[in-house]
Amino acid sequence: MSVNAREEEYEYVELFGKPALFTNSRIDRDTVPEGWHAYDLRGSDYDPGEPVTIEPSVAVNHVGTILIHEPITIPREGFRRLKGRLDFADAYHLSLKDFCEERGLIYPEPKQYQMCAASEDEGALFFSQGAEKDAELGCVGHFRFYFDQSGRFTVSSWDDHRPELKTQAFKDEFEDVVNALRENGMLKDLPSARSFCYGHESARMADRYRPDTYAFKLETDAHTYCMRLFPNGGDYSYIYAYDKAQLQQGMARRNGIVGKVSYPSGEEILYTNADEYIETVRDELPYHASSGFRYTTLTDDPQVRKAVDDILYDLYDEENPRQLEDYQPEQGMTMGGF
Repeated sequence: MSVNAREEEYEYVELFGKPALFTNSRIDRDTVPEGWHAYDLRGSDYDPGEPVTIEPSVAVNHVGTILIHEPITIPREGFRRLKGRLDFADAYHLSLKDFCEERGLIYPEPKQYQMCAASEDEGALFFSQGAEKDAELGCVGHFRFYFDQSGRFTVSSWDDHRPELKTQAFKDEFEDVVNALRENGMLKDLPSARSFCYGHESARMADRYRPDTYAFKLETDAHTYCMRLFPNGGDYSYIYAYDKAQLQQGMARRNGIVGKVSYPSGEEILYTNADEYIETVRDELPYHASSGFRYTTLTDDPQVRKAVDDILYDLYDEENPRQLEDYQPEQGMTMGGF
């Protein structure tokens, strides 16, 4: 069984003269913080308990795992002989956080992502809707996972919906999100998932799907993640990933929303009337520096988009260089805002 790198109790060791941490257990590589490195130790066939090599991963004769802040050079043959360069210090145990405090290192705090319950009108986002809707809403793809009968998080598969949106930046962010939810959040294990779900009854999809299903949404700067979670062993759960800008624009178009404005207080106003939206931007934009006013144009109507941009250019005594024909909607067009 693998252990969480942040939660394990280690022995202090020196490996090739460098301070490090040792555990007899295997470390789940998904829990290793960014900037840290985990290597396995292999014992000999004659004495499986005596480590002789250090390797990226060991299946047979696994003696333990090293967690270290500085990377270890591994030769091309895939292992490095220890040659007596692994030294155990006093037999006391410490956590990764303790080790960082003792060595004057910055403890790598896990990233925090806030899940919230989905609203009723977002229910379709938690299911596959076909190529046309994927294009309209910017669905990158969906991830499938489950908790096994022991309650452990288990990856099943990923399916592309719009492969062109699966950039390296998206893949890096998605990995960060899932790892953060696994390390200290709702996906740590089945009891954690159940506790989170039962504490958020408003997320239950009883009227929309199975009564034991919960719908949660998480947003980053660039993406929106919609999780359909079954807090039961063996049942598949799903995370649908969307390009945030395209999703907001697609939903706005579906609901007839022209634009939205917001203030630092958290107040957010959605407009379905184009004239009212344009007038609000005209009245509020000159005071944005002190008021914190922000706006986002969600419609693809060329006249509305140009009218709002004209206001912005006029604020700085400039003329909008773009003509009306430059605002014709295109596939994948991004929203305008300030």
